[in-house]
Amino acid sequence: MLCEKCNKNIATTHYKKITNNHVEELNLCEVCAYDGGFGNMFSFSHAVPIDGILQKFLEAAVGASAAKNTAFQTSCQGCGTKLDDFRKTGKFGCATCYSAFKAHLMPMFGKFQASVKNVGKIPKNSQNNLFITRELDNMREELNLAIKNEEYEKAAILRDKIKNLTVNKE
Repeated sequence: MLCEKCNKNIATTHYKKITNNHVEELNLCEVCAYDGGFGNMFSFSHAVPIDGILQKFLEAAVGASAAKNTAFQTSCQGCGTKLDDFRKTGKFGCATCYSAFKAHLMPMFGKFQASVKNVGKIPKNSQNNLFITRELDNMREELNLAIKNEEYEKAAILRDKIKNLTVNKE
C-alpha cells in the first residue's frame, strides 16, 4: 500500500480516528507521518522511536540505579551480551541469554504479565480431565520425593490418593 500523501513510498504508519461512529483512516510513509501538517485530523508534534519507549519501560521495570550494580556486568556465555546491554537496547544476542539472565528477567516479567508461567487455555469439555492429570503428576512428584527422603507414611498416603484419583478419572 502506498502512502496516501506522497503516493511514492510504502505506507508504514496507519492512523485510524473514530469520531461519533465516523471512521477516518490515513496510511502514511515514515517521512510523511513525521512531517505531519494534517490540521485537526491528526497531531504529529514529534515522533517517539519504539526503542526509546522500550528503554524507558525497562529502566522503570529494572530500576535506573541497577545499571551501577555489578550484576549488570554479568554476561551471557553464548554470545557475550551483558545484562546492561539488554537494558539499554531491549534485545538479546542469542537464545542462551534467557537462561543466563533468568534471575533478573523473572521479576521484570512479573511486572507486565499476570504470571511468569504460561498455563494456556483449556477447552471446557476437557477441563476436568486436565486438572486431574495435573494433580496426578504433582502427586507422583511428591510421592517420588517422599520415597527419596524415606518418608514412607507420607508416601503411602500419596499412593492411596493417586489410586483414588486414577479410579475416579476412568
